[in-house]
Amino acid sequence: MYRKTNSLVLPVAFILLFSVLYLPIQEVKATNYSIMDKASCQEMNGSWNPLFITCVISGQLQLGNTDKLVVGPDIHFENTGIITNDDGTIYNYGTITNDEFSVIYNINGGNIYNHGTLTDSDGTINNYASIYNLNGTINNYGSTYNYGTIYNYNDSIIDDRHGIIHNNNGTIDNDCSSVFSGFVPYGNQVRNICTPVQPLPLLPLQQIKEGTPVQKVKCNASFVLVIKSDGGLPACVMPGTAKILEERGWTKT
Repeated sequence: MYRKTNSLVLPVAFILLFSVLYLPIQEVKATNYSIMDKASCQEMNGSWNPLFITCVISGQLQLGNTDKLVVGPDIHFENTGIITNDDGTIYNYGTITNDEFSVIYNINGGNIYNHGTLTDSDGTINNYASIYNLNGTINNYGSTYNYGTIYNYNDSIIDDRHGIIHNNNGTIDNDCSSVFSGFVPYGNQVRNICTPVQPLPLLPLQQIKEGTPVQKVKCNASFVLVIKSDGGLPACVMPGTAKILEERGWTKT
């Protein structure tokens, strides 16, 4: 016997079919974070410090395929949690600091392009893909585990005097115009070093402790010396940051 079809069946079926086809499209939509100011920092639930032009991110930040994170010039991006770059891309034109106990995972074809300063400050960087240091500086004060490739190109600097790089079947490609300074990494897979290791300036406070006058403290390439108005302590910052600090009375001339 022919059974009458409920009039609600077709609309419901259509909705279910639409959901199955439409939702996956939404899931692969790229997420792009561009940190340039307070508003863009807070859009990704970051905490903004206007004095030091710093965006602090805690908790977990996940970048997937086609996702991008861009840190703008003179912006200090501070990670106090876990960043997982899973086949995404990170562009750094300012300063990225990986704080104590924090972790950066660069995995599954993820790329990090560093044109500024990338500092591992007693945290951990796990690289299973590619890190490109292009006219930038990588400071390692913690532990970097390299299973992929770190490219040190175009007058760039890797300063490994205060931390440990573990090359676990990974390599560091260092071209002739760049500098790798510090201890030879575990695994000793540093290729293409064409010039002797060059010493880099000590940190400002270390130079003061060794007797260097404040006015003669030296900074790494692309950084300038500023002196705090209250207390006279030296610091090395990007030129744009130095201008802002001077305008706000943080530094003295």
